Amino acid sequence: MFKGVNGSFYILSNYLNSNLLFKLVIMEWNTKIGDFCESKLYGHPEIFNCMSCVFISLFPYIGLRYSQLYYTLTKHIFILLILTGFTSFGYHWSGYYLFKHLDEIPMILSIWFGIINTHKLIGNYIYTHFITHSYFILMLSINTIPTYNYIFPILFGIACISLLIPLKLNRFFNKQTKELSNKGIYISIISAFIWIITEEYCNVLFILGHSVWHFGISFGMYNIILSVEFCLLNQYDNYHIDYMYYFIPIIQKNSYSV
Repeated sequence: MFKGVNGSFYILSNYLNSNLLFKLVIMEWNTKIGDFCESKLYGHPEIFNCMSCVFISLFPYIGLRYSQLYYTLTKHIFILLILTGFTSFGYHWSGYYLFKHLDEIPMILSIWFGIINTHKLIGNYIYTHFITHSYFILMLSINTIPTYNYIFPILFGIACISLLIPLKLNRFFNKQTKELSNKGIYISIISAFIWIITEEYCNVLFILGHSVWHFGISFGMYNIILSVEFCLLNQYDNYHIDYMYYFIPIIQKNSYSV
């Protein structure tokens, strides 16, 4: 009896080891899957992509350190983005499967929280929260399946585009807030196109394409996040936008002299 069982396990093991689909599904934590343009050309570590990860953490750090923030959700988003800078560095340095998830999960959570935050601009309707939560639960689930790795940029792109709905439909934005939001949207869209084009037509001339994406999406999203916080704050008190180094916006409370 046991001999027959062992024989069956032996046959099953040989079948699974020879099955290509099974090999694709099973991944070790240090399986190399990172295949951005820089690593396609020169392998890992991706030096330029690693260096540009500093922007992913820098802009949210400036927001936390120098802006007068009130809403807790905004602070959580900035913290997640700071962490993303470090995990993204690990992913681009190693290309490991583990760092893929360490990079993408805080990205997913930050855009998830960001969409929830923008719902305050159009009304906290329960059905919009239900749709949002359902989408991101599905996204996280699909992202755990190795054979669906290629779907992540599409799902993440859809989530980013969905930010446009509350940003464009709300009636609370004044001129300054609209300028801040629109700047963030345009920079993010341009950087996304640069990423797509430079990865699709990868060559040595486009080796900095993903680094430009790191800067553009970080700065663009920083502007969008700050525009939402600034809008919500100005419903209750008077705040204004200052600029560090002439281009990095920060929120400051108005000071009154007697």
